[in-house]
Amino acid sequence: SRKVVRHALRTFAGEDPVILPSGSCAAMMFHGAPLAFEHEPDLPEVEALGRRTWELTDFLVNGLGLQSWPGRYAAKIALHRPCHTRRTGTIAATLTLLRSIPGLEVVEFGEVEQCCGFGGTFSVSFPNVSTAMGDLKLEHLRAAKPDLVASVDMSCLMHLSGRAAHEGRPIKIMHV
Repeated sequence: SRKVVRHALRTFAGEDPVILPSGSCAAMMFHGAPLAFEHEPDLPEVEALGRRTWELTDFLVNGLGLQSWPGRYAAKIALHRPCHTRRTGTIAATLTLLRSIPGLEVVEFGEVEQCCGFGGTFSVSFPNVSTAMGDLKLEHLRAAKPDLVASVDMSCLMHLSGRAAHEGRPIKIMHV
């Protein structure tokens, strides 16, 4: 990961914000990368990059001050909240934008903070636990009867969609 972070430091040199469409990727830059460099001379530079890294909806609402999104979208959606966005402004920002869209209804579901079970290498290292977690999340999502499941993290959506397809009960997914 340090090799990738060093590449990001070169690629995103400067002071501009770095906007990522994935909550887990953003969290890696502002939380995981500093941990990987905690005993390295590059730590201040890594921390500075982390401070200007944002998940997309967090940036739109908390960085730019947007409170609404233009247009109309008629659907009932369930918003999956990825683990990596906990203790960030991402989910509140996402809900602000989604709830501002005419025709869009955000439905709540059971155990909304429950992990989907993907977690990067977690799903590879603990496939049985990962599968059970994904299936539990799907059970709660399906009970809400949404038209689609949305999230700020495509890896979670791929995991849930893969589990649903494996069961022969596909779900419609969409990045926010």
